[in-house]
Amino acid sequence: MRYYMVLLSIISVLAPSCKKDSPSTSDTLKANAEIIAFRPEKCGCCWGWVIRMGTDTIKVDSLPHTEAVGYNILTPIPVYIELGGMKQDCSSSPNTDPIVSKSYYTIKKLELVN
Repeated sequence: MRYYMVLLSIISVLAPSCKKDSPSTSDTLKANAEIIAFRPEKCGCCWGWVIRMGTDTIKVDSLPHTEAVGYNILTPIPVYIELGGMKQDCSSSPNTDPIVSKSYYTIKKLELVN
């Protein structure tokens, strides 16, 4: 009987220190942007992924998870993005394509959101 009391005491002391698995990051984040296209053209302000954030549209020339996003974007991909600063200003581009005139930004964090 004494053995069971000691064992019960040890379990009651150690049990609260166990952590439950926290939900994965992508389960708790909400999408704040959508990757809507990839532009393969290799001109000054053409190349890259086109991202819509609210009413703004930006471009990025590299992604942290290129293999997860890919290059063939058929439908918008919901993502959570933390932006860095502007990498290249394309607003004065002489091209008449509205996407080419969107500036490039760096991405600090990108998570796919399901």
